[in-house]
Amino acid sequence: MPVASEEDNTYFELVNSLLLHKCFVGPGGCQKIPGGPCSRGYTNTDVRHATAFDEKGYPLYKRPLHEDLRVVPHCKDILLDWKGHCNVEFAGSTYTVLYLYGYLFKGNKKLRVELGNTDDVDREDEITLHLRGRMVTSNDAFWRIMGYDTYPAPDPSVMKIKVKTPVALQMEREKFKTCDLEVYFCRPENAEMNDLSFSAFYQTFDSGYKYPQYALGNEHNLYEIQGLNIKAGRTMYIYRRRHKEKIIVRLGMIYITAGEIYYLRLLLFHYPARSFQDLCTVGATVHTSFQSAAFARGIVRIL
Repeated sequence: MPVASEEDNTYFELVNSLLLHKCFVGPGGCQKIPGGPCSRGYTNTDVRHATAFDEKGYPLYKRPLHEDLRVVPHCKDILLDWKGHCNVEFAGSTYTVLYLYGYLFKGNKKLRVELGNTDDVDREDEITLHLRGRMVTSNDAFWRIMGYDTYPAPDPSVMKIKVKTPVALQMEREKFKTCDLEVYFCRPENAEMNDLSFSAFYQTFDSGYKYPQYALGNEHNLYEIQGLNIKAGRTMYIYRRRHKEKIIVRLGMIYITAGEIYYLRLLLFHYPARSFQDLCTVGATVHTSFQSAAFARGIVRIL
């Protein structure tokens, strides 16, 4: 008989200590009753001398000895390197794709909650029911731990404006809808607005289908926006914010891996524009992508 190497001995000890399945009954367990069948197939007593696939494409691993029947499928190299439990299995059938897409598109979890501390509360007492039944989320808990107020509203308030691609903006126009970026592009031609970037514009001005009464004063520069593709009979207005109004305007976060819209956000943050073509024009050159325009303007560079 060949003599086992040190690596083989180590491998044998790791499998015995870490990768032998133990059936049990309970939360997360594989048996409904003690001694019952294992939902993961480890109570099977049939040895198998070659790896095969079942009708759904799942592998039936080679298990030539009865001692092999409870060994969790694994990769020897990973086990020797990791020295910890590592369940590694082949997944290459169409069921794998369906399984993954099922997770991606199944939506939010739905829960039915019944309060057990409301026997003394009238069903019409919505305030008490809310106080006893509300849930504090992790974000809300963190906000309180840091000592921030949840009421009244923070001062200064924060306004987030979204960046939209040309395709997304065109879809809005076709539906006779408008957005912050469209209003910004269609702002009036005058000295106080021409040189404002996207966020700087909303730091100074606001817009809406209705305007507040204070905007009727001459110092608030009330304008009707021209060129918007909105439903007939509707008018969009731009007006200067009140001088005492404090507000922080920020562009919505976009990760660098998002592609072209990431560079579009950089251009809108740094430069005033009235169209996407304005953002892509650097000197006499009209670039074909926001990325190349951002490189040409020096906003980003290759290290």
